[in-house]
Amino acid sequence: MLQYSRMSRRQGYRETAVKLIAILKRTRPWLNPNHRLADLCIDLELTKMQVHYLFKQKLDTNYKTLINRYRVEEAKRRLQNPSRSFQLKTVMEESGFGSLSQFNVQFKRYTGMTPSEYETFYHRFRKLTGHAPDELHKDDLSPLPFSLDSLYSVHK
Repeated sequence: MLQYSRMSRRQGYRETAVKLIAILKRTRPWLNPNHRLADLCIDLELTKMQVHYLFKQKLDTNYKTLINRYRVEEAKRRLQNPSRSFQLKTVMEESGFGSLSQFNVQFKRYTGMTPSEYETFYHRFRKLTGHAPDELHKDDLSPLPFSLDSLYSVHK
């Protein structure tokens, strides 16, 4: 009986992880600066406690970290555009950050550079070498230790 209970619980986490992946891909919540954990709980039909457990125990992260990492990845993608003719504030807003200070803090936390430094580095590197710095480590680009596609198979 105990073994069945564990298997049933494990299956529930797998189904929830699959549902989480689908929701994240469909809604891209990191682009909305007003998206909250409560919104994700409604989509997943789980309590905050259950979602916290899923992130902490099964995904080894938390909701804010996940969202901020994907926001930084979105900002990096936008900064890599060689014909970017808009302000840094536009990149911040389109990446889902609500304030310039949070944008700078989170960007530096995950890249080690400010957004302006990253943009300069990226374009100089590309000009000198003919390829993007990120192309050197394509497998390491996921802002998490796993991609959304591999989330289900990696964290069983």
